[in-house]
Amino acid sequence: MHDILSKLRAKKIFVIPLVAICVFLIVRTLLLQQPNPEIDYTVKQENLVDTVQVSGTYTTAAQTQVVSPAKGIITQLYVKNGEYVKKGAPLFHVESTATIDELESAYADYENALSALQTAQNNVQSLDATMWTKQQAYISAQNTQKYMNNNSINTVTKQNYTDLEKLSINNAVTQTQKDFQAAEQTYNTAGVAVTAAQAKVTQTKQAYDETKSTTVTSPASGTVVNLEENVGDEVTAPKTAVTIKGTSSGQASISSTTPQAVLVIANLSDPYISASISEDYAARVMPGQKASIVFDSLKDRTFTGTVQNIDTVGTTTDGVVTYSARIVADSITSNIKPNMTALITIETLRKDDVIDVPNSAIIIKEGNTYVINANTHQQIPVTLGTKGIAKTEITGGLTTGTVIVANPN
Repeated sequence: MHDILSKLRAKKIFVIPLVAICVFLIVRTLLLQQPNPEIDYTVKQENLVDTVQVSGTYTTAAQTQVVSPAKGIITQLYVKNGEYVKKGAPLFHVESTATIDELESAYADYENALSALQTAQNNVQSLDATMWTKQQAYISAQNTQKYMNNNSINTVTKQNYTDLEKLSINNAVTQTQKDFQAAEQTYNTAGVAVTAAQAKVTQTKQAYDETKSTTVTSPASGTVVNLEENVGDEVTAPKTAVTIKGTSSGQASISSTTPQAVLVIANLSDPYISASISEDYAARVMPGQKASIVFDSLKDRTFTGTVQNIDTVGTTTDGVVTYSARIVADSITSNIKPNMTALITIETLRKDDVIDVPNSAIIIKEGNTYVINANTHQQIPVTLGTKGIAKTEITGGLTTGTVIVANPN
């Protein structure tokens, strides 16, 4: 009995893999016999439209931030939000909170900086004269050497040049050249001192202005916006830092820390949407194309607009090339404010009432173009028109209602 059971188990172990292999071969054969499914497409007349979507920012033609040049208290406000002002019109008055000692100290620093600048400029003029004197001596020594090389008679002794005279003339050329180069280097170095002194004058002048009461005027014509300060509020002035680079060219780096603006003068008459277009889309975007605009803050409304222009030369940032485009909206409601973001859909192609087919349906063979009739599987010669991203216009060979294969092999 035990032997019989062992034989049955052995047969079972052998049969199970054999059955699995047979099932696999049968299923594989059935799958291979299935025809490739075809996707049919009914030809129709419709609008051929291609679009690209980009993000942008609603902005104005000009926005000028106005800060206080002095540290103090606002004692007068001459404007209010939404008011149009002309360039030079008074905006607000700041009464300085600086003490007399602070004012006098700042003025003394400014006067000292002016004096140091004058001294540096005078030094440069003196060194300039010295440099050209050394250059002239060098040129004169070169001329004497050149004459000696071309003539054997010394014009002073009327005798042949001695070895000692030749050595002296050659040494004079070498020495005067070194003197000129040293004077030139000193002159260039003095330029650094002038640059530093000029930067110091700028810095101390600003510090002195901070101690004086002043009436701030509008730097441009436009509409007053973002005015949040009131009479009695304290304001601060920009801070300037100067870094001198000790090079022969005398470069100075001046950086400023700007406080929060008291208000902004904006040109609200010519708003637009600024968008960055990737290089993949830039070739398809051009002036005059229509656009639809949806703002993130007002997603239930769609505004219309037009591409006004797009940059010819792109900007590369971290290896990514983009092209700035300007989109002008046909009309914008008052609750859309500058610097709000939007999603812009630009129509890069539009042809109304044309016969078109999917690009995948078109067969190009020996220079001719065809589509396949889904019923007869015969080739239908067609004439192509404008090609879009997904579909192509058919200008001849097809009529609406014809069923074609959208994915022929």
